[in-house]
Amino acid sequence: MNGFTYLKKTHSLSIVTSMIPTACALIQSIQLLKEGTSKFALGEFNSSVDISSHDELEILGENFNKMSNQLQENIRRIIEINKI
Repeated sequence: MNGFTYLKKTHSLSIVTSMIPTACALIQSIQLLKEGTSKFALGEFNSSVDISSHDELEILGENFNKMSNQLQENIRRIIEINKI
């Protein structure tokens, strides 16, 4: 193996190794969203997710939480209206 080939393989390994934490964070965020939406689908409308990934998945989590909160508020209003 010549020096260039060794350097190329070492650089490739370095790139792959540096991507592992990002991939793990991505998988964790998706797992949290999966768990939250599964609870929501079972009728647990108070479920929320806490994702701090500083990317689109965090925005997706925030929107999920807004949706959950809005649905809970709508359910509360319907219950109040029906009491009258």
